[in-house]
Amino acid sequence: MKIMKLKDISTIYNGNSINKKVKQEKYMLNVLGWNYISTKDIDFDGSVNYKNGVIIPFEEKSFKIAPLGTVFVCSEGGSAGKKTAYITEEVCFGNKLYAIVNSKNLYNGKYVYYYTRTREFLNQFKSLMSGIIGGVTLKNFGEITIPLPSIPEQERIVSRIEELFSELDKAVETLNTIKQQLAVYRQAVLKEAFIGEYPKDKLENVCFFITKGTTPKKTELMSEGEIPFIKVYNLTFDISLDFTIEPTFVSKEVHTGFLSRSIVYPGDMLMNIVGPPMGKVSIVPDIFSEWNINQAIVRFRCNENLYNKYLAYFLGFSETVEKMKSKAKATAGQFNLTLEICRNIEIPLPSIEIQKQIVNSIEVKLSVCDQIEKTIEQSLQQAEAMRQSILKQAFEERLI
Repeated sequence: MKIMKLKDISTIYNGNSINKKVKQEKYMLNVLGWNYISTKDIDFDGSVNYKNGVIIPFEEKSFKIAPLGTVFVCSEGGSAGKKTAYITEEVCFGNKLYAIVNSKNLYNGKYVYYYTRTREFLNQFKSLMSGIIGGVTLKNFGEITIPLPSIPEQERIVSRIEELFSELDKAVETLNTIKQQLAVYRQAVLKEAFIGEYPKDKLENVCFFITKGTTPKKTELMSEGEIPFIKVYNLTFDISLDFTIEPTFVSKEVHTGFLSRSIVYPGDMLMNIVGPPMGKVSIVPDIFSEWNINQAIVRFRCNENLYNKYLAYFLGFSETVEKMKSKAKATAGQFNLTLEICRNIEIPLPSIEIQKQIVNSIEVKLSVCDQIEKTIEQSLQQAEAMRQSILKQAFEERLI
C-alpha cells in the first residue's frame, strides 16, 4: 500500500464567500441553479443540508463548483477538520470548505471520505493548524497523507465499512428511539403530578423575588475568580446546574456593584427566558455561597408556601413551557419571556407537605429513567468508539 499526499492524488480548492445581505437579496430566490453549501450546512456526522434556500443561478459564472463525489473538509474555526462530507450532487460552496476533487481518477471518493472521518486524519489536520481562528492553509492541507491501495481494494474496504456502519446505525437508532420514549415518559410523570385539583396562585404571590440577571462587560468575565457567573448553557432540563461547562467568574467588586441586582443564593430557582430551547430549569447548589446570573436567566426565590423543587419540576413541565411560549415575544424563531409573564404564571398550590410528597414521587419514577438514560449514553459512546475502531482497522487493511 502506498502512502500518498492529498495534493498528489486530487485537485483541492476552496469556494466562494457571500455577503449576508447579498445572499438574501440575490441568491435566495426560487430559480434554477446549484445549491450552495457552507460549513453550517454540514453536520458533524457527515450529513449535508442541500436545501438551505441558497441557490446560485446556472448563468452565474463567478462561483466555483464541486462535482458529485467531491469530499468536503471544513478548513477553519471550531469545526475545522471535524466536519467532513461526501457530496452526492454538483454544488457551489463556501470559502471555509476545502473541496477534494478526484480529478486524476486515482481513488474511490468514499474511500477518501471515510479516511477524513478517522482520528489519524484529524490528528494530521490539527498538527498543521495555525492562526488565531485555527485553520489549515490550502498549501498545508495538501500535505496530509492517506494510505492508498488499489482501487478494487479501496472499493472492498468501502463496502465493508458501510456494511458494518449499517449494523451500527441500526443499534444507534434503537438507542435514540428509547431516549425519545424516556423523554415522553418523563413528561407523563410530570403531567400526572400536576393534574390534581388544587387551588392555583400566581408565582408573584409565592416568590419573594422574580427578576432577571445582568450581563457585565466581557473584560469583567474571568475563567477563575471569586463569584461564579451562571449562563444559560449551565442550566439543564433535570433541575440540576452544570457549572462544569465553560465555568465563568466575576470579581467580588463587580458582583456587589454593577451586578448587585442579579445575585443568587443556594436554593434559588433559575430558568432561561430566552430560547430555543425553552424550559431549562435549575436549582442553585450550595457549592458556592453566592452566585450571579446573566440577563437571559430569571431568578425565583420561593416563600414558605412553595417548595423550590416543586416549582422547578412544574416549570420544566412541557404544558407549562408551551403556555409560556404562547405568551412570549418571538423574533426569527427566538422566544423571549418577559418578567411579567414569569410573575403571572399560575401554579397548582397544595400544602407544602403535599408538594414535597409529589416531588418525592416524581424523583422515584425519574430515577429509573436516569439509570436507563445513563446506560444508553454509555452505549452511544461505545458505538462511536466502535465506529472509530472500524475505520482504524479498515485503513490498516485489517477488516475481514
